Amino acid sequence: MSVSQQHRVLVTGGAGMVGANLVHRLVKEGNEVAVLVRPATNRLRLQAVEGRLQFVLGDLTDAASLQAAVRHIQPQVVFHLASTIWAKDPALSAAAHLEANALGTLHLLEALRSGAPEARFIFTGSSSVYGPGAQLHEGLPLAPNTIYGATKAAASLLIQAYARVHRMSTVELRLFMPYGPWEDPNRLIPQ
Repeated sequence: MSVSQQHRVLVTGGAGMVGANLVHRLVKEGNEVAVLVRPATNRLRLQAVEGRLQFVLGDLTDAASLQAAVRHIQPQVVFHLASTIWAKDPALSAAAHLEANALGTLHLLEALRSGAPEARFIFTGSSSVYGPGAQLHEGLPLAPNTIYGATKAAASLLIQAYARVHRMSTVELRLFMPYGPWEDPNRLIPQ
């Protein structure tokens, strides 16, 4: 996101590969950036900018911690990148995917609705919501064939509903195999 003015930004999933690249860019553009992290989060990708970030302890599965984080930060923009990653741990339970991806998104939307209702909400969805196939595009119906994809689709539908019902300003970006700096060395491009 290129911004002409600086914003107070909250990033979930900011220690991941995509999130870290986004956080570095937001800091470079002069934004006031807060990153929601769990206590055990590996912050290695953020070391170069950690002195210019605010780290806020919280967890998507804990609605109260999200309410507190939103009240404290009062974000104008929220980038919601936090998610489970099915490819890294295919044994992760369906309940764990549902709790983090769908319920966690619901908790964050509720925290914003009550604490920062004017915030712009940007969500990184996944191509997994479409299921298998070639020539996938945004106009296709949601037809996930994994639990991960189903929970990302549920999050997408929640976001759409909150935009309609509560007039929240939302955007979803469905990523297709992102790659770049700080990528896990076991992924396709590094291999």
